[in-house]
Amino acid sequence: MTTAAEGNAIDERQRAARLVAAEEQAEALFAEVERRGLVAPGERETVVSDRVRDLGAAMFGTDRHWHKRVVRAGPNTLLPYQGVGKVAVSRR
Repeated sequence: MTTAAEGNAIDERQRAARLVAAEEQAEALFAEVERRGLVAPGERETVVSDRVRDLGAAMFGTDRHWHKRVVRAGPNTLLPYQGVGKVAVSRR
């Protein structure tokens, strides 16, 4: 029989393993975004966000997200969420 403490330890190890796997997927996704040049001058933030979403779905079957996707560029980098998509990615 498993005690509550042992059960919690197992659950915590599983949770930690899932978080590590998610981090590895995010790293792979960002590497592929960079390789494909999805963040490009002149593209709207919303367009880039949608492309990243679609790529994540294609690579990992992702169809749910635990937080909002937010792409920021240039002067929008430090803006709160409600300003999303209003500015195009600019050249440096």
